[in-house]
Amino acid sequence: MYKPHEVELIYKSFSLKISLIIQKFQENLKNQQESDFPILRFSFSSLDKDASYSFGMILASEYDSYFYDDFGNLLDKSFSNKNQKIIFEKSFIENNLDKNIYCCFEKVKDSENTVFAKLFSNHLNGIENFFNNFTVAGLGNLTKSTYWALFSGWLLVTGNKHRGIWAGLPWFRDNWGRDTFIALPGILLVSGQFEEAKAVISSFAEFQDKNPSSPTYGRIPNRYIDENDVIFNTADGTLWFVREVWEYLQYTGDFDFLKSMWSVIKLALEVDIKNRTDEFGFLLHGDADTWMDARIKGQEPFSPRGSRGNDIQILWFTALKIAEKMANLQKECEYEKLFANQSEKVKENFIKFFFMKDKNQIGDCLGKNEVLDSAIRPNTFFTFSVPKILEEKEGNFFSFEDKQKIVKNTFEELVLEYGILSLSQNHIDFHPFHDKSKKYHKDAAYHNGTIWVWNSGPVIDSMCDVNQQNAAYK
Repeated sequence: MYKPHEVELIYKSFSLKISLIIQKFQENLKNQQESDFPILRFSFSSLDKDASYSFGMILASEYDSYFYDDFGNLLDKSFSNKNQKIIFEKSFIENNLDKNIYCCFEKVKDSENTVFAKLFSNHLNGIENFFNNFTVAGLGNLTKSTYWALFSGWLLVTGNKHRGIWAGLPWFRDNWGRDTFIALPGILLVSGQFEEAKAVISSFAEFQDKNPSSPTYGRIPNRYIDENDVIFNTADGTLWFVREVWEYLQYTGDFDFLKSMWSVIKLALEVDIKNRTDEFGFLLHGDADTWMDARIKGQEPFSPRGSRGNDIQILWFTALKIAEKMANLQKECEYEKLFANQSEKVKENFIKFFFMKDKNQIGDCLGKNEVLDSAIRPNTFFTFSVPKILEEKEGNFFSFEDKQKIVKNTFEELVLEYGILSLSQNHIDFHPFHDKSKKYHKDAAYHNGTIWVWNSGPVIDSMCDVNQQNAAYK
């Protein structure tokens, strides 16, 4: 049986419930510091009066683990490092058994109170409050799936002092900017988690590079763990950030928050214009500074897209148009004019340099001497989905007829019944298998064929724009 907070395994003579609890919990932590407290709760119930059971658990973890009963009493402790696994085993011989065991990754002080019962109750209350913030209606059989998707996304929002959205388990447990801002609308805005959304955006703003001598001056992080571990090696993280500040404002009307973010956005875009644009107004970036960032042993990129990827330019244009509107709201006419002029320059030159009208195609990236890479990748769909946050007349680069032809051509090249390819099968660099190929390392296929589920969003947006809802649904 599956429930929003647990899975229950039912056998002939016993049942086992496994629950994940993530809850702020201060009273019983070592050093009395508040923390996000991840706990696995195992509820074991015997249905056989005379039987005894041995309960075992193996967890792959880099952390020490602690096992407790309902009262916070330590049952056992297991140590671990990168080359070991946590192993815990407990035998039960009482009749009519009904036991709870809690696996924690931080030490809890022994207590006479039922600390974990309280924690579990708080967790269930949090779940109930989450579902009370929104209603899903009119989706028929998709209703439950939608609730599950929203709930599972919400569980990836983590952090104590700084909030973020984990990019994916088990590999990406840190706060990644691009992933966070792409996911933020679906995970937090549509489900009404506005305070959480504001906390996530604010946390990234706090880590902006404000060192004028830094090559990444003005950027929002690509990833941060804490104050001592921050990286800025992406061109689009900042642009997604600007877009999501505006989207948050559209959902909430929180103009005070916009005011608090304005200096961050103004600095980011002003420095980009001054330090990182070419004579055509395009935003310059490195070969692996887009989402297609796989490298050979951390050095040479497998899918180089420097120095002007089409998705980066569309995000750049959209951020500039948003900043123009923000400047107007802040009554800063000089900045409004600066961002307006820059955005129009980008739009005009994007059509000039990227649009291959004879092939009904948008080039993927512009290289040295304005040589256009004609590889067909899902980045084309960003041209139509990213600017949808703007008014229709502002975000449209092409006529409806041209857009229809571009979308149709790209769709037929990339979309299969089980996903969107990251590179056309007809390209010389296409890799048919992501992993376990004897002919190449998996990173070679990472963005050269491998299907990325999140690209479904831009594809569906683009298909619906050209009245192809049936194809999008399939």
